[in-house]
Amino acid sequence: AEYMGDAQMLFGLTTHKRFYSSTSLQLTQKVADNLVRLCGNAPTSLLLCVSGGSDSMALLQLLARVKEQALKLKAELPEGQDRNQQDGVGGLSLNLEVMHFNHKLRDESVYEAKVVQRAVEQHGMKFHLREASQSDEWVQKPQGIQTHSREWRHQNCLEWAINTQKQQPHAQVMIATAHHHGDQLETILMKLLRGVHLTSIQGMEEKHQITLIPRTWSLSLNPYRPIYFIRPLLSITKPELVDFLRSINQEWCEDSSNRTPKYKRNRIRNELVPLLNDLCGGSAALSSRIEGIVTQSTLFREWIDVEVNTWIKQHISPSQTNNKVMVPVKEWMLLPMIVRCQVLYSIIENQMRQMGCTETQLVTFNAIHRVVLKVCEERRVSVGHERQHPLAHGFYLSEKKGLLSVI
Repeated sequence: AEYMGDAQMLFGLTTHKRFYSSTSLQLTQKVADNLVRLCGNAPTSLLLCVSGGSDSMALLQLLARVKEQALKLKAELPEGQDRNQQDGVGGLSLNLEVMHFNHKLRDESVYEAKVVQRAVEQHGMKFHLREASQSDEWVQKPQGIQTHSREWRHQNCLEWAINTQKQQPHAQVMIATAHHHGDQLETILMKLLRGVHLTSIQGMEEKHQITLIPRTWSLSLNPYRPIYFIRPLLSITKPELVDFLRSINQEWCEDSSNRTPKYKRNRIRNELVPLLNDLCGGSAALSSRIEGIVTQSTLFREWIDVEVNTWIKQHISPSQTNNKVMVPVKEWMLLPMIVRCQVLYSIIENQMRQMGCTETQLVTFNAIHRVVLKVCEERRVSVGHERQHPLAHGFYLSEKKGLLSVI
């Protein structure tokens, strides 16, 4: 990667005077309200993932200010009043730590780590540096490096979370990332380009519980101590974050790889989104239309989940949940086609996940639909025959004695 030696390219800003504008205070309050909703007033140990870019540096500075605000409100309480029973920002109880990942893929990565560490130390937070090794298998694989590096970061975050749970048995443990409104739009567009179920045209969740860990990670979750990823900046735009950093004279680093058209997300951000903004009549119009689609998708998801779960409870024995699931064909054939497909899709996806399949190995809805059409057509010709229909990656849908199952 080309090293960005020019200070104006490497840093978002280095010369503005430090001041706290009304806009900065409003943004801090907005993030504080988000944290109150996400964390509540329980003691929370929160890991901030900070790359050194504008988004994550804003996350660091905003959450540091929210914590300061919460401590100040607690200190101002009258003597004798329980500081742990406050509502709102004053009820927040945050222990903030920061993790930075040096992938060692760009020349400027060493300096980025120093920029982050300097900002972290100014707030007295604990700093965790994770550096990739040339012996790491994913570093040696240029194909899919974004996916592999994301898994590496995810694994390190979960290791921290599990260790923190052991050290702080009374605190809830969370991991915060700096995804913002623009990232949400890009994620939805990525899904549409890749192909997505109509019920899944949504972006990232503001709060997401970790329920599954790949077996190869040698980590185990405590079922009684959930770990959450949170995204407190999802409702905030990139320009708001940049303006905030400028208002406090906080430098940040620009990742040169964000400009290369080699990665699909970069092309969406730098080429597709500006084009769509122009065609729709502005970013607000584009956001409004995407939000409308997301709302319809969410409502459709709520309806079909009720239909599918109700049918499964009525026709499939609970004892089959963790073993082979047998679907009675006669009753299944009475369902509307979309529910018929979704019942199989839900059962097959769950079984494949339990067997350790990754996201890329899961069967697609289109594949399920093709198999369902084939089953329906063959049953019109003859009933009672044993059949097997290929799904994906060695999985088959078997029809035998009036029952469907995955083998």
